[in-house]
Amino acid sequence: MLSSFLPRALVLPILLATAACTGPSLFVPMPQSNFTLPNSNLVPMGHVKGTVNATYVYPIQSPVIPDARMQREAYAKALQGSGGDLIIDGDYAVRTTLIPLIFLQVYTVEGTVEGTAVKVAEIGERPLR
Repeated sequence: MLSSFLPRALVLPILLATAACTGPSLFVPMPQSNFTLPNSNLVPMGHVKGTVNATYVYPIQSPVIPDARMQREAYAKALQGSGGDLIIDGDYAVRTTLIPLIFLQVYTVEGTVEGTAVKVAEIGERPLR
């Protein structure tokens, strides 16, 4: 159907330019994002989510998966408005989309951190129940 409107020489480049594939994905649970001192009281601040995007053009740039810088930026973005000190019971997910062109490949990488933001209320002794 597409070939009836366009010359044959343009059909294949247009099909290749509009095709996109899902690339490698990653899911990593983060039980606790930072160190807390023993016997500290933590106050939950609510569910937080932060997402960061990056675009790479291969072979000029190579995508790095998993990228620690991207994870740290998503973590900071998730904590930004919550007022919390750290994230507990969180996870880090990466989704990659590949767009193949004739001589280049464009990778779009999206990193997301989700979890519960908590604030350290008190450090020291905790009463036993």
